[in-house]
Amino acid sequence: MSTTKDEWPWPTWQVSGLLVLLATLIRVFLVLSFPQHITGTDADQYIILGQNLAAGNGFSIWRFPPFDPDVFRSPGYPLFLAAFFRLGLGFWSIALCQVILEMSSLFFATAVLSKIVGKKSARVGLAVALLSPYTGAIPCLIFSESLSVPLITMLFAWGLQLRTKKNIIFYGAALGYLTLVRGSFLPGIILASLVLFIRYGLETKSWKKSVCATLGIVVAFAIVLAPYALWNKTHHGKISPTPLAGLGRAFAAGNSGIGLTTPNVTGEHWRVTQKLWDQIPGESHPTPEHIIQTEKEMVAESIATIKSNWGQYLAGVLRNEIHIWFGVRVLFPFHNPVGYGFLLRWCSIFILFMAGVSCWKLRSHWADLIIALTPVITLALVSPWLYVIMRYTTLAFAPLQLLCGAGICLLLKNPQERLPDPRN
Repeated sequence: MSTTKDEWPWPTWQVSGLLVLLATLIRVFLVLSFPQHITGTDADQYIILGQNLAAGNGFSIWRFPPFDPDVFRSPGYPLFLAAFFRLGLGFWSIALCQVILEMSSLFFATAVLSKIVGKKSARVGLAVALLSPYTGAIPCLIFSESLSVPLITMLFAWGLQLRTKKNIIFYGAALGYLTLVRGSFLPGIILASLVLFIRYGLETKSWKKSVCATLGIVVAFAIVLAPYALWNKTHHGKISPTPLAGLGRAFAAGNSGIGLTTPNVTGEHWRVTQKLWDQIPGESHPTPEHIIQTEKEMVAESIATIKSNWGQYLAGVLRNEIHIWFGVRVLFPFHNPVGYGFLLRWCSIFILFMAGVSCWKLRSHWADLIIALTPVITLALVSPWLYVIMRYTTLAFAPLQLLCGAGICLLLKNPQERLPDPRN
């Protein structure tokens, strides 16, 4: 059955093709103009993990034997990289796949959004999202953020239409894999399942249906994370759906950024974890047990420092929250355009503002909107307490850019023109 023009949610194929071409040129320009560092960075660690998995050395972060099982990185992105390395493919193949995933997720989300804001508004949102340099830069990087962007966009789309068992299961599984890519999204399941439980309870007046819907999202989430949780139990003696180390270093760096320092954390403990980056041939590396113990001590000492300076700490957290959303939004972790700080800051603030306008004017159910934006809300709640890096919030900009474009049209829309009913 052919699709009529009225059913087509995207711009005409000519306009869609032009948008994809322009978006691709922007991404190629960014990756050639501002190449990323690899050696001694997080990207280097992800590559090592992927190569070790592909070579049969297990999930190990070490470049040289012994290949001890890792305790520091989530496995979602290294597993993605390992598939390419296993096939003998390199950086450009990975970047191409990441760009395709990002753009495809935007087209899918646009189709869903068009049912809520109308086709014209959704198409403008698609154009903004495709042509924005913020998330456009991310798929060109060998970072877990590159895989997080399309996952967050897909979660946004599924969250807006979370009214069938299939979509509930898809949402839970995608949120599980997003957590497998970046453990900081773990609290998202609490928010999503709680809101889903309340919404179903209020709508159906049946708490049995509410419990069933909530179990669907939680079970799908748990099934995706279960293999890694059991892997941690097998190799490190503790069931955990997230890495057993990393929080201590994030706490220590976050405290340091606020102006709170602890001598042991910034000294010997930091040097132990730094060996994960500074790998020297022939030099022994700390065992997983040593890293885990060091991390525990870093967490304990960081929390003790916070308790002694809680007023300064809370003020610092508030400054971090403002900075990660309204500061100068960098495009890359190392190389960035120079002299465009004003433009980069205020364009991103405009996107945030118009996304807020779009949410205010939508006819979508409040619960659907919260669930759709759960990854964004989770980042806002979790990030300012830890090591603050601007790209950690930029990775959630894809749905905000879609909403920004839609918000522009909604502001200009004739007030007598009704929005589509998302329940139809």
